[in-house]
Amino acid sequence: MRFALLLLWLTTLAPEAHAADWLTWRRVGEATLTWGPFTVYQSQLRTPNGRYDGPQQDRALIITYRRDIDREALVDATRDQWQAQGILQQEPRSEAWLRMLQGIWPDVAPGSQLAFVVSGGGGAVLVPRQRRADRLYPARPAPVGGVQHPLSRHLARSAHHLSRTASAVDRRYTMKRILTLGLALLMLILAGCSTEVTEYRQQQPALDIFHYFQGRTEAWGMVQDRNGKQLRRFHVEIDGDVVGDTLTLHERFVYDDGEKQQRVWRIRRTGDNRYQGTAGDIEGVASGQAAGNAFHWRYSMNVEASGSRWLLHFDDWMFLQDGSHLFNKTEMKKFGITVATVTLFFTRTTAEERTAP
Repeated sequence: MRFALLLLWLTTLAPEAHAADWLTWRRVGEATLTWGPFTVYQSQLRTPNGRYDGPQQDRALIITYRRDIDREALVDATRDQWQAQGILQQEPRSEAWLRMLQGIWPDVAPGSQLAFVVSGGGGAVLVPRQRRADRLYPARPAPVGGVQHPLSRHLARSAHHLSRTASAVDRRYTMKRILTLGLALLMLILAGCSTEVTEYRQQQPALDIFHYFQGRTEAWGMVQDRNGKQLRRFHVEIDGDVVGDTLTLHERFVYDDGEKQQRVWRIRRTGDNRYQGTAGDIEGVASGQAAGNAFHWRYSMNVEASGSRWLLHFDDWMFLQDGSHLFNKTEMKKFGITVATVTLFFTRTTAEERTAP
């Protein structure tokens, strides 16, 4: 990435008048990120002379979005690209940078523009003013036009750290990557405005996943592609054990083609109806939140498809119907595009049913 964190983050935050000079700079090149039939964003690199002469040169990266951004999912997708390019393994500060992105990044909608300008040794992030793409102002500690953008305080805190690391990061990437892979590292967008689980806080019965999944549960499910075609069916049995603030789930899947699969989840209650979990085939740490009869669970997993291995992001929703039955729907996403859905119907098995002949 770091071309992007560099373009973005060489931050001693330039003055507005100075940063505006980039509007007269010449175009070096353009790139468009697409996923299947979807256009995710379009980008343009500008420099004063219309050439890219290295990391010390003044430059501006302009991104025009064609989809909504979910900032949490954006960080997941950025992690995906860093992993693909070996950055997570090579750069020990990558996790800290991802956490920083989580706090800094703004929400954007289709047609929104952001510009990242490095000029005169300093940098600025510029965001649309009054939704006019031709009028941008730098996010910085001082209010602009009487309004302080949410980016300002985060950028001010992170400027010193990022300015120390950005130039070293920048030197590793060529012009080609700046216009292709580098852009993907910065801006992998997940589509749609996400529903907040707290919208269900009044819905009953309340779902406590520790209570519901303690003991034996089983479910029947199917996988569908993005057009609704059924791809696979499966049955899963789950044994759950609760010890203190940890729920351990032993899952055993049997698919309609005979394939069998097992997974062990360890889910920890972290407080305030929030949870974190790990499993052997899950990348990083899953995060979840409960409210009312709903539980929202998000994680990333490597999935085999068409002979290739893909890191997909799972947006998982559970809804308790009564004391025994629960619906579960999961969207599997790549670059913000839903590539498949998984639907399950759970039922709890009582101790008497498990011991019945």
